[in-house]
Amino acid sequence: MKFKFVFLPMLLFVLNVCNTCVAEELRVMSYNILRGGTQHGPLSWTVDVIRKSRADIVGIQEADQNLVQLAKELGFWYHEGSSILSRYPITQYIKDIGIKVQTPAKQSVYVFNTHLSAFPYGPYDLRDGKTVEEAMENENKSGRTSQISNLLKQIQFFMSFKTPIIVTGDFNSPSHLDWTYRNRAAHSGFEVPWPTSSLMKDFGFLDSYRVFFPDETQKPGLTWTPGFPPPNVDPKEVHDRIDYIYYYPNTLHILNAEIAGESKTNADIVVTPWPSDHRAVIVTLQLIESLFHNSIE
Repeated sequence: MKFKFVFLPMLLFVLNVCNTCVAEELRVMSYNILRGGTQHGPLSWTVDVIRKSRADIVGIQEADQNLVQLAKELGFWYHEGSSILSRYPITQYIKDIGIKVQTPAKQSVYVFNTHLSAFPYGPYDLRDGKTVEEAMENENKSGRTSQISNLLKQIQFFMSFKTPIIVTGDFNSPSHLDWTYRNRAAHSGFEVPWPTSSLMKDFGFLDSYRVFFPDETQKPGLTWTPGFPPPNVDPKEVHDRIDYIYYYPNTLHILNAEIAGESKTNADIVVTPWPSDHRAVIVTLQLIESLFHNSIE
């Protein structure tokens, strides 16, 4: 009985704290808009996609001088160097690779964005008869492995902090989490340990879409390609997931993952007309530290 009297005040304190705190959420988007977002219509179509995604932070690829205009139309902050849009104030610019933002609950978040080289493209090599060994050799020749290694070396400095870290990007490479043994039927019988996703894992980053949807056979999450303009797709095209949002799990928790695209068949958030040759990925993340941030301070 003595234990119960000691425990009860502690329990009431915890319940009181949780009643006064806010579980802050952040919607993050990675979106290759295709050559400035004006190849298949006006820029307003791309603005419409971002608005309908309800994203707070957007890692843009192929902004092509249109990032400032996108930010103006959306009323967002921006950083041209890393090509990131943010609903929330940017408090630090990190070279040309990322930013630091401050959320409404005064929580800081680091966001990095990348766009890796497009060619040679591994799935095309395998489609065209090359062996896995030859495809992997070309993967190294593409520069993607060294590009992601260089980015991770720069990010590593920030990983010692408790501040949340998010990485968005068009990696132009599939994931080893998708090209698995059990999913080999979807990839012409191949199981491939693609290096860029493997490096992200080795550094401790989690693939948000695959964390939320762990069964790659049921939820492929294809971002390449709706065709251009949709639904014009080359009959020889290889469809895959090459756009990602990674997070460092020290202070973040995945709540939801979605694909934005041209049709209900391929997307959770449907926007027509669809202006890009990539679908976009959107995830909802919970900032774990913010659960107690307000009440403690």
